[in-house]
Amino acid sequence: MTAQQADAARQLQEISNDEIAVEDLRGKLASVRQEYEDAAQKWDQWEVERQMKGRVEELSPAARPLSPFRDTRLSFAGIGGFGGIVVGFWFCIASGLINRRLNRPDDADGGLHEFAMLGVLPTLSGRFGGCRASRPLHRIVSI
Repeated sequence: MTAQQADAARQLQEISNDEIAVEDLRGKLASVRQEYEDAAQKWDQWEVERQMKGRVEELSPAARPLSPFRDTRLSFAGIGGFGGIVVGFWFCIASGLINRRLNRPDDADGGLHEFAMLGVLPTLSGRFGGCRASRPLHRIVSI
């Protein structure tokens, strides 16, 4: 009887090992089925998109360039230098046109100022008194 019990225990152990192996295979089967369903869904989606016009398909993966196509630093530096000179030149021209002050009698002969000039008053410093500073004005008015 002990031989039969040992034989039954051994068969029971083999059956339990087989059941564990079957459960493991069922788990693997379920994961493979899920992967298959995902792949089938993606394939169907790709089939629908493939029939649309204007779909872009990748011919080959792009390679990252190792260096720039051409060096543009020198040309941009030249353009920037030339632009700086031109802007500076036009700034000087614009400030000269905006300044409407007459410093000499010859400035009144320019074509930008079209008004009659009666005379030119000299610039007097503050060291002269108020009475002395007004004398040239009286002389110009009396002329």
